[in-house]
Order: sequence, then C-alpha cells, then structure tokens
Amino acid sequence: MRGSACGRDNLESFKFCSECGGALRQERVCPSCDAVNPAERTCCASCGAAFAAGAQPPSLATPPLPVSFAGGRYAVRSFLGEGGRKRVYLAHDERLARDVAVAVIKSDGLDGAALTRVQR
Repeated sequence: MRGSACGRDNLESFKFCSECGGALRQERVCPSCDAVNPAERTCCASCGAAFAAGAQPPSLATPPLPVSFAGGRYAVRSFLGEGGRKRVYLAHDERLARDVAVAVIKSDGLDGAALTRVQR
C-alpha cells in the first residue's frame, strides 16, 4: 500500500503510512458510478469504467493543505486522514512548541440548523 501523501510503499497490515502518516486506504471509488472497488482493480466491478493507468485512486486524493489554523498558532505539517464529517491534520502548536492533531469539521452540504450547531 502506498502513502496517500508521499507514495511510499508500506506493508499491507499498516493502517497509516510509516513515512508521511497518511491513512492507507484499501479501496478506490469509481468516478463514474461511485461504487467502491479494491485498490488493485483496473476497472470498476459495477459499471466497467476503467481507472486511469497510474492514477491515484479517487479515495486517496487529499484536500489542499491549509497553512495554519487559529490565526497562525497551529502550523500545519501534513494531512493525516478524514472520516465522514472531519479532516484531521498534523500541526505544530507554536505557543506550546509541540505537535498536535487538529480535527476540522466539514461543513459541506449542511443545512442551516446543522451549520449553526457546528459554528456554536
């Protein structure tokens, strides 16, 4: 398995890359029909669409890396992974001089009430 940010090879049993700390995912999502496929497939088992040769599986794509959070207090070092509602970054707390994990709630597609709850 390859690291999502660095491309380094890792053992199949690893859940995170030993080089960049990025999550190792064992699946790829078809860009045509959104079906989940094993990472080693070259075409979608559901619709037959071919995955681009040598292309990174869509499920491994990382969002653009922010520079910092909280007015520069947390300097972002790398993207660690994401779940259904959060993205997690490795950052350095400039005030306390230590590395921390920063989880950022995704607000895409939330209705007004849910967005208010997140902001609160």
